[in-house]
Amino acid sequence: SGFWPATSSCTPVTLAFCGMRIFTSAETGTSSRKGPFIIIGLVRLTRCAVMDPSCFQSATSTTLPGELTSASGASFSADESRLLSSSNQTGIWNAYSMPGGGGEWTAVTQSTTDNNYAVAFFPADDRVLITRDEGGNELNHLYVIQADGTEKDLTPGENLKADFLGFTADGSAFHVMSNERDPKFFDVYRYDATSYERTRVYENEDGLEPSAVSLDGKWLALGQSNTTNDSDLHVVELATGKATKVSAHEGQAQFTAQDFSPDGQWLYYTANDQG
Repeated sequence: SGFWPATSSCTPVTLAFCGMRIFTSAETGTSSRKGPFIIIGLVRLTRCAVMDPSCFQSATSTTLPGELTSASGASFSADESRLLSSSNQTGIWNAYSMPGGGGEWTAVTQSTTDNNYAVAFFPADDRVLITRDEGGNELNHLYVIQADGTEKDLTPGENLKADFLGFTADGSAFHVMSNERDPKFFDVYRYDATSYERTRVYENEDGLEPSAVSLDGKWLALGQSNTTNDSDLHVVELATGKATKVSAHEGQAQFTAQDFSPDGQWLYYTANDQG
């Protein structure tokens, strides 16, 4: 486990994440931080942050039709009546949906060639995001499947790779990272959830690895690989481009962003700098 700033007292527990408190410029005039907080067992919070209980939901277990080889991913529909997942039961990965209380699975994609993976339902309707490459080239694009079943490539182009970074809290927008501008670097784009018009909100000039965007769209967490056993973690304020390194350490250590708190005030991350 790790925490930021390092001068704060954080009592280790069996399973814990520590993080940073971000104050907006409206609160203090400058960006600053305060801590610590601890998540115990990944669910119960102590001090400073409150997790929305709706984030922790359970679904009745079920069995996919046919011989199940593997399944992964999970996303609830807007009305929480259906669950989106992926399975390779046919020998090819496809996206499926099922009733939230269990029951028959319905194929969202029916590919017999390229693997299709479920990403998420849209927060306000039955549209679905999926990702796939072509012929195993690992150049995944992000697609939206409309309620009527029509499909649109949200990241068109050749020789690019894109990945989904999440919806904003109100569901009006979502963020995607893509290396279309420069194959070596992943930039971050904000998409309108209705028109799919987009704006580049982060241009990556340093080879950092985007990993999470806060639900309010204000903060971006990025990783920096130094060596196989050493990495750093940065947070960028997207409105200003101001970057802050939050992983000061000695020797070799790995820092990995996990997610931002629902209110955008905390960054959850893991680290092994404490041994």
